[in-house]
Amino acid sequence: MNFLQCFQEKPINNNLLDNFVNSLFEDKSIISFKGDISTVKQKQKEVPISVKRRLDRTASRAMKRLSSNLEKKMLGLYRKFNRDDISKTRFTNDTKNSLFLAYREAYELGTKAAGFDKLKSYLGSDEERWLASASKEEQKYLNSFIKDIIKGQSVSKVKQRIHNYAESLWTIFNSAKVIHLPPGVVIYWVLESDNPCKSCRQLNKWSPFTRNTLPTTPRAGDTICRSNCWCRLRTEKVSKDRIAKVEKRNKIVKDMSKRLQRIKDKGR
Repeated sequence: MNFLQCFQEKPINNNLLDNFVNSLFEDKSIISFKGDISTVKQKQKEVPISVKRRLDRTASRAMKRLSSNLEKKMLGLYRKFNRDDISKTRFTNDTKNSLFLAYREAYELGTKAAGFDKLKSYLGSDEERWLASASKEEQKYLNSFIKDIIKGQSVSKVKQRIHNYAESLWTIFNSAKVIHLPPGVVIYWVLESDNPCKSCRQLNKWSPFTRNTLPTTPRAGDTICRSNCWCRLRTEKVSKDRIAKVEKRNKIVKDMSKRLQRIKDKGR
């Protein structure tokens, strides 16, 4: 049973989905991706920079719509449940289904942003595994969130948490972009906020990275600012020698992920 097959159950089988997601790894950070993208994608010729930039802009606009639509969908389900228009079981199933389908679409859009426009619907086994493990990370919080709603959590808190779920799609989008970067590219963590958190300032200082050394992506929750991160990733095509130097320098900064966690624990 793979991640896609969970969605082919109509109506969605809640126990099947829970058992599948819970059987996978608990991590949605980019560094948890172990393996290769599908062989089909590896064989696709790299598109020109101008085309890639256009695809990136198009995919980013589509991501904004996806995030907005998910927020509206989840709010609509919440209101229906509050009016007793749908049962607790229907509310739970439809909420989970909406989020997980949005995760997959966000991944496909990230793939498109990296230049794989025609093959966005094809995922290799390693990609399926990573996407499912990313969903598991949200599963814990979603189950708790649904329980809080059923108990009668305030409308303002529910709206804020739904907004956060919609924003969390961006980490899947950004991760997919990084996973599908072509060889010979370095990644810069670019600060966009006037008052960036200490985590993001450190990531900016450690830049550049390669796909193999980037410890996280914006809005992945690994920084102090969590899903409120306004930073972005900038890529640059460089020589093989430059790639080797960057990876060597990154290795000097041992356990970047652990150091990020310590920074996050201490706060700003």
